[in-house]
Amino acid sequence: TLEDLEEAMKWVQFNITHLLAAGHTGQESSYLDYEAKSFLAGLCDNVGMEISDAVQIAAYGFPCGDPDVPIVELGMGTMDFENKASILLIGHNVAPGIELVDYIREKGLEDKVDVGAICCTALDLTRYYSGAKIVGSLSRQMFYIRSGLADVVVVDEQCVHLRAFEQAKLVGAPFIATNEKIMAGLPDRTDDPAEEIIDDLVSGKAAGVLILDPIKAGKVIAEVAVKVKPIRKGRSAVPDEDGCITMAMNCNGCGNC
Repeated sequence: TLEDLEEAMKWVQFNITHLLAAGHTGQESSYLDYEAKSFLAGLCDNVGMEISDAVQIAAYGFPCGDPDVPIVELGMGTMDFENKASILLIGHNVAPGIELVDYIREKGLEDKVDVGAICCTALDLTRYYSGAKIVGSLSRQMFYIRSGLADVVVVDEQCVHLRAFEQAKLVGAPFIATNEKIMAGLPDRTDDPAEEIIDDLVSGKAAGVLILDPIKAGKVIAEVAVKVKPIRKGRSAVPDEDGCITMAMNCNGCGNC
C-alpha cells in the first residue's frame, strides 16, 4: 500500500536532514567520510524519486513500462492559440495539473482549453492526459511567456524563472502559484471562494494569486483561461520593429538579452 512507501520516504527524509547537518562548518574532518556522505545523498535522491513515481503510478494511474503509449506533441507550434485558451504550467509537481485536467474533462472543456507545460510537470502530465503538450525546455520559458501566447501562467515548484511573474504581468497573463516553495509574494487566496478569485484575475484586480489547494487551483486555472482569452487577444511583450530599433540604439553590450 501507499503506507508502506511512506515508511521508506521517512528513511529518506531522516537521512537528508542529518546530511544537511553534516555540511555545517566544523563537522566532518575526513574527506573519505565526507564523500561517503555525498554518495548517501545521491542514494536518498534516487530512492526518493522512485518512491514518488511509484506513488504517482498508484494514485494517478500513470503507465508503468507500457510501450503502447501516445506520441507526445512537442514545441510551441503544437498549441492551438487561435481557437483555444492557452495554459502554461511550469515546474516539477504535477498535482495541480492533474486537477486541472480532471476539471477540463468534467466540464467538457477540451475544445476550449489547450494545456502546455515545461519541465517535469510537462513529462508527468503527458502520462495522464494525451492532450497535454510539451512546450519546450525550461530554458525557453521566458521566451514563451514574453510571446504573450499563454493566457494563464501556472507554477508549482523547481525550475521556475525568478522573473516569471514579472514577465507574465507585462503581457497581462494571470499568474497562479500553487506551491508553498514558490509563493512569489502573492496573496494567499487558498481559503477564498473560487468565483471571487476568478473574477479578480479576469478583471485584472489581481495580477497573480497563491492557491495551495490543487483542486481549487485546477478550477480557477481553467475558468480564468477561458474568460481571459478574448480580453487579452494575444498580448505580447515582444516590441514591434520601431521598439526593437529603439532597444538596439540603447544597447550597452551587457549580453543579458
